[in-house]
Amino acid sequence: MTELTINLDELAFVLHRGDSLKLACYLDVETGNIVNIPTDRNVLQDVLKLGENSQLLSTENMVNQLVPDGHHLLSIPDLFTQNVFELMMDFQHSVEESEPKLASELLTTIHGEGGFKQFRELIQKEFRWLKLFIRFRDSFFEEKAKNWLNSKEITPIHSQTF
Repeated sequence: MTELTINLDELAFVLHRGDSLKLACYLDVETGNIVNIPTDRNVLQDVLKLGENSQLLSTENMVNQLVPDGHHLLSIPDLFTQNVFELMMDFQHSVEESEPKLASELLTTIHGEGGFKQFRELIQKEFRWLKLFIRFRDSFFEEKAKNWLNSKEITPIHSQTF
């Protein structure tokens, strides 16, 4: 197992970044730093100062031009879609006793149309529900980050959290 000082909050965030962020993320396995590279074609063209010939390059090729010494960078996948249903269900179960009304509405929302957007709108109706969810979500995603590191045989030491 490799031991690295890693900002677990940042890792948890980029592991669950979603499509809208348009980032390719990497863990530097020598330093523990997280490297974020934009994947938006227009941004990449500007950063790389590419002219009209950039249409011949794939987005992946442009990203690779910005990846420093790729041999010590581990690609960090976006696991949001993979984990969002589990997050919603686990949160719903966690509030069954303390917030039965919320739990019931969440269950209906989770199994209805609209997915995470409807779920988010529901928990934003009351500030205490939102606080409960944020605390739960952060803990959930941090645990997923630790599990991901473990699967890569990396142990976080003196992990930074903010």
